[in-house]
Amino acid sequence: MEAERKLFTGCRFSDQSKRCFTSSLGEREVAKIPDVPKDTPTIPVNSAAVIGAGTMGGGIAMNFANAGIPVLLKETDQAALDRGLNTIRKNYSNSVAKGASPQQQMDDRMN
Repeated sequence: MEAERKLFTGCRFSDQSKRCFTSSLGEREVAKIPDVPKDTPTIPVNSAAVIGAGTMGGGIAMNFANAGIPVLLKETDQAALDRGLNTIRKNYSNSVAKGASPQQQMDDRMN
């Protein structure tokens, strides 16, 4: 227990620990929106549309899909849409290959 105490104390006051604490405080702070009361009603998001299937649009579409929100991805032509969807599929495939998510989850999100 003495060894654990020393290791814990070393971790507790490390630069990395301080940065994590600062990061945690920052995450809490950005969740607060000035001039918006806490009891402000929210509107549920039932579906979304993203214009552009490039790097940013594809990432935004994936975030909606990961949250279980159906998303429509729009692009100027079929070739650009196919490239974007292939990139999204590749990103999900990498997650499956690493064991980060099951194949069925990837399939559901791609649908």
